[in-house]
Amino acid sequence: MFLKELLLLPVCLTVNTQLSGVVISVADGDTFSIILDKEKFKIRLRGIDCPERSQAYGQKARDYTSEKIFGKEVTIITHGKDQYGRVIGGSNP
Repeated sequence: MFLKELLLLPVCLTVNTQLSGVVISVADGDTFSIILDKEKFKIRLRGIDCPERSQAYGQKARDYTSEKIFGKEVTIITHGKDQYGRVIGGSNP
């Protein structure tokens, strides 16, 4: 059963696959969403741990990330999903 479910995963969410899209929202300093072919993907940056918006410097972290990537096309390399269903993304394998 597990193998059958694994084969049904979308190709773009396999490990070490490139995923490109325009950043449409920034949740906090290490989480943002992109749109790709009318499908929304929530991305959690691999190896980055920023404070949440309600924590000290959380809003500054969000603002910084937003200033750098909001509205821009980004390319990430996928590293699976986290426990919340977000795509774990980075720039290298």
